Parts: sequence; structure tokens; C-alpha cells
Amino acid sequence: MSEKRPVSLLVTVLGLFGLGGLMYYGIDRLSSDMPGAADVQSPNSTTLYVAASSGDIEAIRREIQRGAAVDEISPSEMGRGGMTALMAAAAAGKAEAVKALLAAGSKPNTRSKDGKTALMYASLYADAATVRALLDAGAQYDARSDDQWTSLMFAANRGDPGALEAIIAAGANVDAKNKWGQTALMAATRAGDTAKVKALLAAGASINVADNSGETALSIAAAGGDDTPAPLLEALLAAKPDLRLANTEGVTALMRAADRGDQSKVITLLNAGAPAGAKDHNGWTALDWAKARGDDQGLAAARVLEQAAK
Repeated sequence: MSEKRPVSLLVTVLGLFGLGGLMYYGIDRLSSDMPGAADVQSPNSTTLYVAASSGDIEAIRREIQRGAAVDEISPSEMGRGGMTALMAAAAAGKAEAVKALLAAGSKPNTRSKDGKTALMYASLYADAATVRALLDAGAQYDARSDDQWTSLMFAANRGDPGALEAIIAAGANVDAKNKWGQTALMAATRAGDTAKVKALLAAGASINVADNSGETALSIAAAGGDDTPAPLLEALLAAKPDLRLANTEGVTALMRAADRGDQSKVITLLNAGAPAGAKDHNGWTALDWAKARGDDQGLAAARVLEQAAK
């Protein structure tokens, strides 16, 4: 029996080795027959998000047919993380992609991680066609972001003029305020966009509304530099603002212009009837504000104000 053990052991070892080889061969063949990650992607929000961002309608439909969740929030490492595919398409101004996603059941009023809706993103970055597609699907135009901004405010701040007009036409509240008390008219004024200012005024925006600091659209325009064109100031004055209004420190629009050393704006405001003798809470007049600059611009504005005081 002692002579047979080596043979049995050898046979056993060889058998196991052969079985291991067969198993390796089978696994290797199975792996080679399976498509890799580059060939097949499981349906997920990331793939749909990318397709939506690029406006690839066929890819959007394919991913939805494969079961991708249309309203899943994208991962933070994606371009604009925390958004749905609909928000991505809206921000990219892909109107047809927006329509495709809405047709697939995407909800227009879902919120991103920072509290914005698809319409808010469209109002900021897209065109009128994208905005209208969302409005037609029931997007809430007066919905608020975390900072209480509405889509109209976003459009007034930096959006497309056509987007602003579409939101106004839908019935948006033109005098809505954000957490700082600022309105769409103030946002358009700060952006130096005369066309948007005129559109908001034509829609009934209140010229004398003040923010939490008491600033009005007129005082914002008066304090603005070269970014505030003369036609914008003239458009605000044409709306007959109360030129006596002052902020919480008693500073008027005329004082703002004097502080800027803007002789042209000082003249325009004086010609419109701004009171040159008004005083702020420190007892300063617009003339004092101009002189306090101590430069040529301030002195030029001061001369105009001195002449007006005679």
C-alpha cells in the first residue's frame, strides 16, 4: 500500500490542477464574451443628465426607455451638481430637450439642492423658447428660491430679454421682493439694462418701492457708475418717482449721484425736480456729499449744486 500512495497523490494533484485550468478557461471565456463598461451603461441619472445638457434627444429617449429616473438629482461632481436632467436642459437652453423630458413625466417644479426650479435656471441662462416650454407645462413663475428670488428677478438680473417678457406675460408678480427687499426692477437697474427696466415699468412695476435699506430703483441708478446708462435713468424718471425719497440713513438719489461725482446725473435729477436742500441724518446735503469727494469730479458736481442753490 505504501507504493501506491505516491501514485494516488500525484493523480490527485494533477486532477486538481487540470480542474483549476478548466475553471480558469471557463471564467476567462465568460469574461471575454461579456461586454465591458464602455459597451453597456446601466440606466442612471448621470447619463440622462449629460444627454439633457447637450440636448441629445435620442439619448434622452433611449435612457428613459431603459428606466432612467427623470427627476433624480445629479451627483455633485457633475457640472452643475444637485440638479435634475430637466434643470440641466433648461440651464443649457435646450428647449427641445426640455419638452422631451416633460413629455416623459419630469416635474417642472422640482427643486435643486440650492432651492431653484428648472424655470429659474432657464430664466438665468436660457432663451424665451425654453422658458415658454416650462411655463406651458405648469412651471410656477412666482416660486421662490432659498433667498426668495423669483424667476422674474433672475431674468431681470442677467437673463434673456425675451425670457423676461415671457414670464411677465404669464402673469408674474412684478413687485415681488427677495430676502433683501429687492424687486425685479431693482435687479434690472443694477444690471444696467434699459430695455428690461422699460419692460418692467410698462408691466406696472412700482417705481417707489424700497428695499430693506430704503434704496429704490432710482437711487440705485443714481449710485451706479458707467454701468448705468443715461437712458435708463431717464426711463425711471419718466415713471414719475418721488424724488424726495431717502434710504434708512436719509440719503436721497441726488445725494447718491453727488457722492459718485456724476455731474451729468446731478443735472438730470435737478432738472427733474430733485430737492437740492434735502439733508440726510447727519445733516449733509447733496452739496456736502459732492465736496467730500475732494477730487475734480466732486468739485464739478458741487458747482452745479451751488448754482442750483442760488
